[in-house]
Amino acid sequence: YYVGAVAASNATDTLTTSYAGGNGCSGGSMFDVTALSGGITIKAFDINTDLTTSVSVNVYYKAGTYLGSETNSAAWTLLGTYTTTGLGTNLPTPLAVDDIVIPAGQTYGIYLNFDANYTSASNTYNNGTIEISVGAGLCGLFSSVNAGRDFNGAVIYTGGNGCESARVPVTAVITGIPA
Repeated sequence: YYVGAVAASNATDTLTTSYAGGNGCSGGSMFDVTALSGGITIKAFDINTDLTTSVSVNVYYKAGTYLGSETNSAAWTLLGTYTTTGLGTNLPTPLAVDDIVIPAGQTYGIYLNFDANYTSASNTYNNGTIEISVGAGLCGLFSSVNAGRDFNGAVIYTGGNGCESARVPVTAVITGIPA
């Protein structure tokens, strides 16, 4: 057996893509988030919507890339349905969500199902802690996929850049079965 310690950062950080817009559809955006330097916890997103009224967003995630699972709803886990008030075209609309924990070195597919604005492009955004690889725009729930669409928004997270100690060998001793 080995033991080690990790002290993760609890500071909130953000990686923003773009708010250029140019395209959009009612099915939302799919993209990948990779934790590069330590595990992360996604706390919120900023999204881009034309709406200035109440916006309902279904948030899905999956271990591994979204690629190949765009139309396979069984591959995804619904984190929840969240409501926010849209701030209008090409402006960041905040969306608080329950935690999505991504272990170090892992990629998770993210699907934000709402009336989204996105951009025709396939960019990768990287700040050394996380990487956002985009993506696809959808015109229906798990349907009508438009590849090569940049998610317009931001991922707000904690963690990454943590401090990890060296693993050291230990001896484990079992002293009977608890009653």
